[in-house]
Amino acid sequence: MDKRVLALSSGRAFEKEVFGFTVDWFSSSSVERLGFEEAIQRVIQDNWVRVAEITALGASRIYDPTKPRRGKTGHIWKAVKKHLPEEVDDRESLLSLYVTLGTSLDIHYGIDAFFWWEGVHVAWDLSLRQKKKDAENRKDSLTADFVVTPSDLRGYGLDRLGLKMASRLVGRRNDVLGVTQKINKIRWV
Repeated sequence: MDKRVLALSSGRAFEKEVFGFTVDWFSSSSVERLGFEEAIQRVIQDNWVRVAEITALGASRIYDPTKPRRGKTGHIWKAVKKHLPEEVDDRESLLSLYVTLGTSLDIHYGIDAFFWWEGVHVAWDLSLRQKKKDAENRKDSLTADFVVTPSDLRGYGLDRLGLKMASRLVGRRNDVLGVTQKINKIRWV
């Protein structure tokens, strides 16, 4: 008997709305557990390998983490990007959004996506409700930096979320470099 349900659960429907796709959770039990940093690097590497393979086949519709367009990823990316300091547009300083559904980061660390910018990351988890940050709700000692709910993606919530994520990226980058740099503040329009 096939145990798959034809309708998506509310949480998976939210993933599809935000990312433009979701994954079959029944296949996730075979996902290898990697160390946190190794899992991040694997997502980045695997993404660019897929981009190269698909581009070589002549496909024009690919997921480019530096220009995301699936679901609401482009809106979220723009909300973060507008609050980052203006930098030289080289490969290392480009803001990238990686979706991790079905990977070790998702299954073992509870991270659905992360932004990568200048060698640092900000990880986030989608949820229909705000989650408590305590030991009982953690899948591992490392958890997402942000829990993103539907209200975070509406109106000013998206701009506030972008500012918070950009601030965390800049802070982490500054910690690595040992410098201080301000971010672009909220632009209310």
